[in-house]
Amino acid sequence: MEQFIPWLTPALIVVLFGWLRSDIRSLRQDVNKRVDDLKTEVNRQFDDTNKRFDDTDKRFDDTNKRLDNLSVEMNRRFDQVKHELAEQRERMAKLEGSLDGFLAGRRDRNAA
Repeated sequence: MEQFIPWLTPALIVVLFGWLRSDIRSLRQDVNKRVDDLKTEVNRQFDDTNKRFDDTDKRFDDTNKRLDNLSVEMNRRFDQVKHELAEQRERMAKLEGSLDGFLAGRRDRNAA
């Protein structure tokens, strides 16, 4: 048995290092799998976030188009009201002129 003791210690060391190396290899594989899973999850979340940003961007574009259309419509309506107001002022001026003429004629008639 004493003849095996000098060989036993190096053999145990080799077995121990072999087991540690195997354990490290399996840990490395586990870590690589976890990293790949995390990478997949992060990419999925980035894709979801990008989709949300695209949806939000589309909503902003739609809102901007509606606001532009509303602005054009409001400007058109303001121009229309401005034109109607000018027509009303013109009619009012004609009526005031007619009233002034009527009152002047009445004063002349009453004075005579």
